[in-house]
Amino acid sequence: MRPRVPQLGEDGSDNWALTLAINLPIWFEKIEASIREARHQSAASRRALAAAKNRVMYRVQDALERVAAQRDLAELFATTIIPQAEQAYDVSRAGYIAGTSDFQHVIDNWQKWLMFRIQLYRALGELERSIADLEQAVGVSVMASSGGGAGARNGT
Repeated sequence: MRPRVPQLGEDGSDNWALTLAINLPIWFEKIEASIREARHQSAASRRALAAAKNRVMYRVQDALERVAAQRDLAELFATTIIPQAEQAYDVSRAGYIAGTSDFQHVIDNWQKWLMFRIQLYRALGELERSIADLEQAVGVSVMASSGGGAGARNGT
């Protein structure tokens, strides 16, 4: 009698498999190229961020300078030029009434006074435009943060 030999089962329960896998780094160049690309993209992003910051800072600084210049110009018109032009108009009108000045001199002084008032309101309009540019550059309302209104902007 012979010993019984196990036979292969039809259900596959007697199958064995062994898998062996090893990663061989033979594509170093491809991996390093991806790393270099990622580094270049990161550096480009940093440069783009720095450029955006510079643009915003330029817009803010430019708007601040224009606000200061228009404010100073409006203040000069309101406190010095217009009062002096009005005084010259009053003096020429009084001279005309007294008979020491001619009517053309009165009209010239009146036109200068009106022209300076128009320039004052143009300067105030430019001041408002510069404030709007500043608000757009910083992204918030300048007057809302300072608690003032339009009258507080131009001192009127």
